[in-house]
Amino acid sequence: MCHLRYRLRRVLCRGFHEPWRRNLAVLWLAQLFSVAGFNTILPFLPFYVQHLGVTNPSEVKVWAGMLSSGPMIGFAVMAPIWGRLADRRGRKLMVLRASCGGMVVLALMGLASAPWHLLAIRVLQGLITGVIAAITVLVSSMVPRKRVGFALGLMQTCVYLGGTIAPPLSGLLVDHHGYRVAAFVGASLLLITMLLTLFGVHERFEPVTGGVGTDNRKDASPWQVFRSERSLLGLAAMLLVVRLAQAFPQAVLPLFVQELSKVPGRLATVTGSIKSAAALAGALAAVTIGRMGDRIGHRRVLLYCLTGSAVFYLPHALAMNTTQLALLQFGLGFFVGGAVLALNALVARQSEHGREGANYGYVFSAGFIGLAAAPMLGSAVASVWSTRATLAVTAALFLLAAIWVGRGTSKSTRGNGAPGDGEQGSVALDPSPPPAQPASRSPLPESQYHRSLSGRE
Repeated sequence: MCHLRYRLRRVLCRGFHEPWRRNLAVLWLAQLFSVAGFNTILPFLPFYVQHLGVTNPSEVKVWAGMLSSGPMIGFAVMAPIWGRLADRRGRKLMVLRASCGGMVVLALMGLASAPWHLLAIRVLQGLITGVIAAITVLVSSMVPRKRVGFALGLMQTCVYLGGTIAPPLSGLLVDHHGYRVAAFVGASLLLITMLLTLFGVHERFEPVTGGVGTDNRKDASPWQVFRSERSLLGLAAMLLVVRLAQAFPQAVLPLFVQELSKVPGRLATVTGSIKSAAALAGALAAVTIGRMGDRIGHRRVLLYCLTGSAVFYLPHALAMNTTQLALLQFGLGFFVGGAVLALNALVARQSEHGREGANYGYVFSAGFIGLAAAPMLGSAVASVWSTRATLAVTAALFLLAAIWVGRGTSKSTRGNGAPGDGEQGSVALDPSPPPAQPASRSPLPESQYHRSLSGRE
């Protein structure tokens, strides 16, 4: 007991003395409010469309797909732009921009009176928001590199925690007070996110004007960056596939719940509870997988998580009631959350100091392309065949991704005998080789700010 008290006191004292720990705590809380705010209304958009007058089941599925894809096109276009602007003007500024935009978008959703209004607002959301991406870039730029897996895992915990708490509560809010009230409550939560970031986060931003490969690439196009960073191209391609598989059934999942549910009057509550089961499992994954990736390598963790996602998705097509669906979503959420976390950590460890925003912008843009295409493709499969067919196709996509990563891992192991290494240009490159192996390129110098933050580690 005395040892436990000593460790707790030591952690708290270190948290007060180290700036990056204080910033991380405030950003964790800000992201929690942000995720909760968006989850007050977004999981129930297919039902909102029906509330606005669309009654034909096929048309509802098409609208659900368009509403899910709408913002992703804007995210894909704007992510590299916001990322490069973050490297030049500051990452905190981008978090403030995204949270303010989210507040405006959710307030406008509360005023929508037709389905096309919702679609226009969702497109606007893709152009001006992106809170999670902005916070991810800010966190990865301020924490010591050897703690990046822990920090991103902690941030992903609050993403899933917000997704666990918000949907059931917002489902009750929708069932009792309507969609418009839920949207306005979400806007108020985004306002809290903006205020927490404005007054609670202190960024020592210094635009990088020198260093290894910085000057000659600060104005490079995405294609030039990908040609010089083959491993970054591989990570972008893998994130595209993972996001495509992750979002493929999401647009029609509420309609699948509607097919299985025996309580038609409480669809929003049931749907929110099922989504919260997946989010809770994702939070558990973030707690464990971030540290695990720092120890055994994020590439290996990615392989395990993609395989687990494929295994858990296939039985979704055979679910006969909402209880079975909730249990399957819980198991699935753990592995999907771990896969996304592993990819984010790989990008962070691949990025030079001062290039985090641009690199994340390029990779996130590829992920948003997958998120944009997936709902429309999933809705088309559901309209032509059935919702269960959409779930089976999703399982196949995760299986193909696991095979892709597995082949790269086996080639790397055969090539140099070290499972922690990766080929240059391999899809699942882990950019931190083990000490026994010589690095393929010289290590990058750490900035004075990074040294000051990591001096106690």
